[in-house]
Amino acid sequence: MTNEIKKELTNIEKFFRELSRRMYKENDLSDMVYALCRSNPGFMQFFLDFVFGDGKLVASEFRIEREVSFGNDRPDFVMTKKDNGERYFIEVKIGDRNHHFSQYCSRLNKLNTSEFCSGPHLGYITNYYIDPDKDLAGADKCVFNNCCVHTWKEFKEALSKTSLISCLDEDVKGLLAYCEMVCPTPFADEPVNNYEHNSENFKAIKIWYEALESYLNKSNAISINIDSLLHGITIKKYRVANTPAESIGIYFEAQDVTENISDTEKMCNGQKIWGWAGWLLTESFHPGFCIAFDNMEGWGAPVFKRLNKHEESWLSFCYDFPVANKDVDDLVFSDAFKDVCERIITGKGEEKKATAPNKVDESLYAARKLPLYLRQQVFPRLSCVSYRIEPFPQKDSFNPKGWCGEYFAVKTNPRDGDDSKQIGVYWVGTYFDGNQRKDKDGNDITSEVVCEKIGGPIVKLTDTDTNGINTDVIISSIQEFINPSAKTVRDEMA
Repeated sequence: MTNEIKKELTNIEKFFRELSRRMYKENDLSDMVYALCRSNPGFMQFFLDFVFGDGKLVASEFRIEREVSFGNDRPDFVMTKKDNGERYFIEVKIGDRNHHFSQYCSRLNKLNTSEFCSGPHLGYITNYYIDPDKDLAGADKCVFNNCCVHTWKEFKEALSKTSLISCLDEDVKGLLAYCEMVCPTPFADEPVNNYEHNSENFKAIKIWYEALESYLNKSNAISINIDSLLHGITIKKYRVANTPAESIGIYFEAQDVTENISDTEKMCNGQKIWGWAGWLLTESFHPGFCIAFDNMEGWGAPVFKRLNKHEESWLSFCYDFPVANKDVDDLVFSDAFKDVCERIITGKGEEKKATAPNKVDESLYAARKLPLYLRQQVFPRLSCVSYRIEPFPQKDSFNPKGWCGEYFAVKTNPRDGDDSKQIGVYWVGTYFDGNQRKDKDGNDITSEVVCEKIGGPIVKLTDTDTNGINTDVIISSIQEFINPSAKTVRDEMA
């Protein structure tokens, strides 16, 4: 979700925001920043001051380039000093957590002579906070403090206060509007110091998701009586939504198909609209069941036009579901969709919030803490002398109808200038699709936390009979599974 700038936008700001709907990837963001650096010397100086510190680099003394290759290294930005060839790198990240701290620092040491080695030469901008103790390992962790690391939130705050904005540089305002869309302030990865594995929470994910999917698969007809006019609205599934750690949901399609009335009397003039329905889950934000729209053409734009909310990009309506899992039926979803459609038809579209977190939210959130726990407490401690661990984001790491977990890649530690090589890809998580699974020794691993080598065997990491999770035991079990000869946490504790 995007926190919008609540003001009248200029044409150039509107242009950049519309551009962001088609060009929103890391390379697109880097290209935008690069183009502005090349065309606006004042912005390039701001960019260098932001990354490396005020006055450390003089923009006019440097040449900026995009994605220059040095062997297998290709940083997003290369800054080369015109008189002596001294180089600086800047790396851009939005959601990608595959880091290059030690890799790029090593390359810079080779490119620059000893006289240039004072002070940081690697800048880094991400859309999330990096805790080196939890998120990094090995050489990356060692060189982290010798790099200039920032977030896009900090960038937006600094850019909004710069004199470039007050001097009416429309291109800079446009970039800020673009960054607000492409790099929205994310839900923080809330600290997860412990995790309690309860298979009932995962069953709740499956029950509620399948109930929502079943409802949307039926092409439901909703009747709404407004001013003696009976509207007929169809609601049906459009497609499955991507499922990041903080959400579980489905995209839907809705249309007013009332007969014998003009299109102007119908909801959104009879146009089809597309939205998202599901649950947004964080420690501090349990809104209940959520029906939401994005202000994009071909999606929910007609809703925003009808409600006169042209400058907003996200609108949500949230509902309490104070029922037990076993009591799920179509009525709970039908009532919510009926209320939303009525608000749109009547033009009374103020956002609706749920009153308080309920048991459904709490169960779903407790289950979705597993990926956060793995990223924060397990993966950073897996690396050893023999290999290093890197996150390996994949769209199928979580499926609300069957499994929840995280992928990671095992790579060799680079030595003597050799590149790191990938040894294998693994998945850690739990299955809850109802199918019985067994580990390499034939033991039942249904509802347990397991580690699985892609294309290979699977091993159980927990035992639900013992009630709880021992992080050290999990780490040791994964290390033994990856490399039986490696020294594990358990060995170090002995």
